[in-house]
Amino acid sequence: MYSNKDEYPVSSNPNINRGYQRQHGSNSVTPHTGIYNTGSHNTVEKWPNLEQLIQQRKNEIGNHDDFFRLLKIIFRLKDTRIRTLMSEICQTPEIILPFITAPASHNHHHSYPGGLLRHSVECAEYIQPLAGQTLTTAEAELTIVSALLHDLGKVVTMTEPDTWHTVSHEVMTLSLLEPILKQLQAYWKQGAHTLRELLNPASDKGSFPKLPGAVLIKMADQYSTSLSARDMAFEGQPDYHYWASLKTPTATHHFNRVL
Repeated sequence: MYSNKDEYPVSSNPNINRGYQRQHGSNSVTPHTGIYNTGSHNTVEKWPNLEQLIQQRKNEIGNHDDFFRLLKIIFRLKDTRIRTLMSEICQTPEIILPFITAPASHNHHHSYPGGLLRHSVECAEYIQPLAGQTLTTAEAELTIVSALLHDLGKVVTMTEPDTWHTVSHEVMTLSLLEPILKQLQAYWKQGAHTLRELLNPASDKGSFPKLPGAVLIKMADQYSTSLSARDMAFEGQPDYHYWASLKTPTATHHFNRVL
């Protein structure tokens, strides 16, 4: 069994109130160049085009640390082919700008500006340690990146009125990424096909998916979604309440919490 435990340390900070951060974000970080703090030292990445994009789009990015959490995931990637893929995505304004500013849903979970970015980052962070410990470096990083990009199609379905009535965000994800995946396929066919399979909404159907990472992505997606929905249900409730409900257009969701 391969083990990349040292390459993918647990990224969550135990001193952060995660529920509050999911709902409100953090105002402790101001975007600047490609510099982030790992807790023990600063790492500087030479990524001029992305740094220029950050400087030009400070207002859209906002003053919170979710964008730096995104960069931290990307900068940790060891496989240069996967880093190149993410560089292309991050330097495509029509993709990256709505990705960091759009909500993840209308009223279900992470339904606020920047919610799509936070949900995507959470999913990637949740699976980093387990993928890194159980898969080869290449497969682990393709799985992490797929978790990060699994809802990318919402940059269209959540920002263009009524688009979501005609096309699913999963289909739109593959459509948006296909030009970049074709470039990847020219020199790494297996990597391009692996990403297509992991981002395929039907990839986890049946007893076992072709790639076990599909199970991790689904698990992380459901966990992040459930936490956010529960936060929304309990928002404004007294601290002693241990149950609450969240109404959406399609259902009423009931939640409990342990006090």
